[in-house]
Amino acid sequence: MAVLNEVREVIEEGKISNEELQEFARKYRGSKAVIESTGSYRFAYDILDKYLDVMLAHPSKTRIIAEARI
Repeated sequence: MAVLNEVREVIEEGKISNEELQEFARKYRGSKAVIESTGSYRFAYDILDKYLDVMLAHPSKTRIIAEARI
C-alpha cells in the first residue's frame, strides 16, 4: 500500500497483513482508496469500504498505466 497526501507525496508505504487492514482503514477514515479488482479483492474491499471511499481499478488498465512512458 501507499498513502499519499494532498500534493501526491508518499507519506507511508509498505505491506499490510489481513489482520492489520481494519486498523489501517480506521487510521485513514474518510480518505479515498483505490484497489485492483483481482480475484481476491472482495475481502479487502469489504473492510476498507466501511471507513474509506473505495474505488476499483481494472487490472489490465492498471498495468497499462504503470507501463506507460511519460
